[in-house]
Amino acid sequence: MKKVVLIILILTFSSTGSEVKKFFNPRTIIVDEIDKFFKNRAKLTNNIKLKSKVSYVFKDGKEFKFKKKFELSDKNTIKIKIYKFGIKIAEFYSDGEKAKLKRVFKDDRERLEENLNLSIFSKKRLDLPIKTNELIQIISSNIFTPLQSAKIIQRNDSLLSISEDNIDFIINSNMEIEKIIIQDGRNAYIEYSDYRIIENSSYKIPFNVYLKTENFTMLINHQNAIIRNK
Repeated sequence: MKKVVLIILILTFSSTGSEVKKFFNPRTIIVDEIDKFFKNRAKLTNNIKLKSKVSYVFKDGKEFKFKKKFELSDKNTIKIKIYKFGIKIAEFYSDGEKAKLKRVFKDDRERLEENLNLSIFSKKRLDLPIKTNELIQIISSNIFTPLQSAKIIQRNDSLLSISEDNIDFIINSNMEIEKIIIQDGRNAYIEYSDYRIIENSSYKIPFNVYLKTENFTMLINHQNAIIRNK
């Protein structure tokens, strides 16, 4: 809370006159503080195991529900086990270079990192180009683009918008990402809610992750979260 209050004060102070800017660049300080905070947060929250209920709703009204187990690593790896009626039907793994989806009674699917897309899970219904690191950071609610020339906007007393590469991260006064708006050729909207403290972590994790694209919506509802031992 104190960190965000300080950031907002810097934003307000920076508009009072050019004399201040002779001594420091307030917006650079803000970006550095936010970048440092989320890099430290990612070291912990990117090493986590999650048990979740996941539902998809498509443009034609069809809905599919699964249970999934996520294993994230700050080594840029992710494993997703997919269950239906208590039976594992698929397992996805990516190491940031190659991704593979193993399916029961079906051929495996493989993608190189540059061609990775959520369509690896369903060619007909899912279409969202994504990198392994982006997938990890979206699930763990961290910033996933380098903040090199970020634009800062104070939306109100408790919300900041930080924008880089046509991706907007809306951050609240608890330094939690509330929304991500992606408009970089992709069009996606992500909303986080129900942040909770988990054991062995000083950071809260959102137990609800809502993703919306032009063709589908996905809701991830975490049932359990455990910090992994490295």
